[in-house]
Amino acid sequence: MAHPAPPVVSAAPRLWLTRKPGECAFPIGGEGATLISCCNPSARQTYCPAHRRLIRAPTETGERFVRGVLDWLNRQSARDAAP
Repeated sequence: MAHPAPPVVSAAPRLWLTRKPGECAFPIGGEGATLISCCNPSARQTYCPAHRRLIRAPTETGERFVRGVLDWLNRQSARDAAP
């Protein structure tokens, strides 16, 4: 059984629109104008090394992958809606 990846610690997250060149664009919260990005150093890449590892191409079939993403989004939505 695969172990879950350790959480990525974002040292200085802030609004996506205020990111500077060389900072990770990976969204970690909010939406629309309040979208928060990781902003860890990413050199010339869009994402920091930890987030690049998280978004590598899936090895599962497309349908199974999409189902997994939708399940994850539903869990996140339920978690965010909990009081």
